[in-house]
Amino acid sequence: MSVVGNENNLGAPPFIASVRHPIGMRGARPPHLILGVKHGGLGDHLQLSTIPELAHNQEKLPTYFFRGSDFRNEEIRELVWGSNPFVLGETDESPNAGSMIIEPKLNFTGNWISNWEYLHGLKPEGSFPKIYYGPSTITGLADVVVVDLTSITLNHQATGYGYNPGTVLERVQQLASIDPGVTFAQVCFTRNLNKHGRIYDVRIPGLEQLNVESLTHYADVLASVKGLIGLHSGAIGLASSVRGKGNTPYVKCLMSNNSYFHPRSQLGKVHMYPNVEYEPLGVSRRFQSREG
Repeated sequence: MSVVGNENNLGAPPFIASVRHPIGMRGARPPHLILGVKHGGLGDHLQLSTIPELAHNQEKLPTYFFRGSDFRNEEIRELVWGSNPFVLGETDESPNAGSMIIEPKLNFTGNWISNWEYLHGLKPEGSFPKIYYGPSTITGLADVVVVDLTSITLNHQATGYGYNPGTVLERVQQLASIDPGVTFAQVCFTRNLNKHGRIYDVRIPGLEQLNVESLTHYADVLASVKGLIGLHSGAIGLASSVRGKGNTPYVKCLMSNNSYFHPRSQLGKVHMYPNVEYEPLGVSRRFQSREG
């Protein structure tokens, strides 16, 4: 594919050869979008969650979801796409949008969500993922900080972008000890949400457990608690979408140094959102208050 120049009425930028631009390319505006998601994680789906509404509002384009997209569990399908009123249904027709079609080699906007919008030929508006499920408030959690140390893609062998479990445990225990007025509870899923079987986790001795039954229940929990401490996984994207432009929950994401200082994070802002605090492990910072 040749380089596509700025030759459309949406003000879209030039794109590198590996990027397709399904809306803005001259003569290639489709009658509808079919979103295909290449990887099955929660964050992989949430990163595209703003596209259908923008395509509707800006271009009057209907959006369908490609049935052959990957999911680690069916709850992701329902939470991200089934409850989205701008997704008109599923189809077996080949996708013309989404991560199956577009590969974000560069971040043109400085924000992971708006860059996806930009690469689809839309005027960027978003900053964080969006879910259309309306979470319910659970009483008794307003002064609780939940800790979620589960991950699927990121290993716990301290290789690549993975974590050192001892460092993670030490940091969370430090945060709990310096904020004695905050109740910390560890998220425990009552069933395996990864159909492929593997889930990494770090258990924290002495921490109360908070059982989570489903992704919608998790959204309810996040809408009810003071904050979340988690790893750089789908839970952070879900918490970011629940928080939106509000002040709660406060979200802290612990990242391995390899991941935090990598250009994909510092420049690409891959799966990074402005309503989340990102901390490379080993850098000591106090857990902020709700107002912080």
